Amino acid sequence: MNSVKLKSQLKKERWIAIIKESKESPMLLKDWLKENNISKDQYYYWKRKISDDCASVVAPAFIEVPSVISDNVNVPAVKSDNPLSVQQLPSENKVVASIKTNSICVDIYSDITPALLSQLMGVIKNV
Repeated sequence: MNSVKLKSQLKKERWIAIIKESKESPMLLKDWLKENNISKDQYYYWKRKISDDCASVVAPAFIEVPSVISDNVNVPAVKSDNPLSVQQLPSENKVVASIKTNSICVDIYSDITPALLSQLMGVIKNV
C-alpha cells in the first residue's frame, strides 16, 4: 500500500472511531462536537463518506422464500390495545433471523412454519 492510500486509510479509521465514540456518548451530538472541537460539516462529511464506502462494499442480500401458503391458512393474532406490545414466546425457541425496517423489527423463531414465514414475508413487503 502506498503512503497516500495508507494516510487515507488511517484517516478513515480515525473518523470511524470518532463517529463511533460520538454515537456512544450520552451527550447531544452538537454538544459532543463542540466539546471535541469538530465541525458539524466535517463530521457529516466523514459520516456520509464512510457510509457510502460501506454501502459499495456490502452487497444487499435477499433470500427468496417460496410461497407455500394457501388461502385457508389462519395466522394467530395477538390482540392488544398497545400497538408496541410484544408476545412472549416459550424460551426453548431460538431466534434464527431478524428482519428490521424503518418501522418494524420482526424476530423469526426456529419453530416457524414455512406457511407462516411466507405469509409474514408477504405482509412485511407491503409495510
